[in-house]
Amino acid sequence: MKLYLLKRIVLLGPVLAGVTFLLFALMELVPGDAAEAMLGPYATSDNVQRLRSSMNLEAPFPERYLFWIQNLVRLDLGEAYSIGRPVRDEVLERYSATLILAGAAFAVALVVGVVCGVCAAAWKDRTIGRLFSLVSILGISIPSFWLGLMFISLFSVALGWFPSGGIGAIQGKGGAGDLLAHLFLPAMALGIVSSSVIAQFIRSAMLEVLVSGYIRTARAKGVEGFQVLMSHAFRNVIPSILPLLGLQAGYVIGGAVYIETVFQWPGVGRMLVQAIQSRDILLVQGGVLILGTSYLIINLITDVLQHVLDPRLSK
Repeated sequence: MKLYLLKRIVLLGPVLAGVTFLLFALMELVPGDAAEAMLGPYATSDNVQRLRSSMNLEAPFPERYLFWIQNLVRLDLGEAYSIGRPVRDEVLERYSATLILAGAAFAVALVVGVVCGVCAAAWKDRTIGRLFSLVSILGISIPSFWLGLMFISLFSVALGWFPSGGIGAIQGKGGAGDLLAHLFLPAMALGIVSSSVIAQFIRSAMLEVLVSGYIRTARAKGVEGFQVLMSHAFRNVIPSILPLLGLQAGYVIGGAVYIETVFQWPGVGRMLVQAIQSRDILLVQGGVLILGTSYLIINLITDVLQHVLDPRLSK
């Protein structure tokens, strides 16, 4: 197990290097002069030249990439010219808000997905089981941003139960209760789509396990239905669903770009949209880099957990 963990950590380095290279190369495809695009049409030639020199834009591509990597190692991502502050500070500040939203959305996805998947498998021949399956299929088909707009129309505008956007009251005195009120709708909109994917996968995995020999043996020994379902069947499904959970955790982080824009949530996703609109290349690079790194780390954790819970994979 230690050898496998070491191997996965070592492999993480080349993957991160590939991510940084692709990210830097894609930014090179932005049409026009990068310095002029970042400073706007009314920038003076002196300011443009000063920015080109500070970003080393006149050097060849390999030299500029190595220059960026050297700064990246020192955690220096440059200055976001659209807001006038270091990219590192802005990204880290926004990242905490994204983690709050993504964590809440993943909790919703996990709870709803497990409940719907287990119930759909346990009552597959009953109307309620078919209803759970139908709901999960519908959830996969609905875009999260559309669901967010519907939530705002119903629960914010029509009923007035929840705020329509932001992370807290303007006065800033709401505390945890105010945060939860602002968090509920975006977390539900983002988590329901992932919960549907998890539910469908768990249903299929549970149906395969429920017809296996050891389940029949447990029932023959008089073990009751719920205990068979959770202690025997679902327990053996957990290792197989961990990779899917890792993918869905990455999805809720990436999907935050849409939801944060819809709900005006001050996270990395909304920051990226604003940075793209203002053509702040350094800020875009910083935001995409931290989201991509988060996705890789999440998949590493779930991969290792799968090997811990299923010793057969380590053989």
